[in-house]
This record gives sequence, C-alpha cells and structure tokens, in this order.
Amino acid sequence: MTEGSYSKRDMDNIRVIVKYCEDLEYLTKVHGSDEDDFQENISLQYSCVFSLEQIGEHIKRLSSVLKDAHPEVDWRGASGMRDKIAHRYDSMDLSWIRLTILNDIPILENVCRNILSDQ
Repeated sequence: MTEGSYSKRDMDNIRVIVKYCEDLEYLTKVHGSDEDDFQENISLQYSCVFSLEQIGEHIKRLSSVLKDAHPEVDWRGASGMRDKIAHRYDSMDLSWIRLTILNDIPILENVCRNILSDQ
C-alpha cells in the first residue's frame, strides 16, 4: 500500500513516531546504551520512558489500515508497552526498556521512514 492511501492524520503520527525514535537514538548515543549507563542514569531513564510513552500514544492514533499494511511491526505490543509504562511505571523492568530501545525501536523507525518515503 502506498502513502497516498493513508490519511494525513496517519502521516502526521508517523512523523511524530520517527521524531521520538530519533530522540531515543540520540539519548543512547550521548548517555550510553550499556546496562550500567541505563541503570545509573535516572535522567536517561525518564527521557527514554517519556519517548516510548509518546511513541505508544501515537501508535494508538494510527488507523487499522496502516497497521494492517505493515504487520512487520508489533503495533499492539508497542501500544501495550505505553500502557504498562503509564500505569505501572514503578514496577517496570529497566533492562526490558533498554533492550526495547536497542532492538525494537530501530525496526519501528525503519518501517516508519519507509512509509514516509512512499509519499
């Protein structure tokens, strides 16, 4: 499916998702991405969690048409992570968050960039 098939709202949300993916990449480059860096830096933790929460919020706003066209992304898992962060932050596993940032966010960003490039 081409971008022309997606709504302006979808495309606006995809742009925001890419921006927060870029923010996460920047944060881990500047502050480090190994386990100790993440566990010891509360500013890094809060910044990353905020970005993940925003990504999840904007994923929730995407149409099912767009999500169905890109099954390579676990859209439901990403929006579910947002809910876990928002409602159970005090019990979040920081290692899991860090691995999500390092392993899943680059895939999400790549898919979103491909969607945008189809404009």
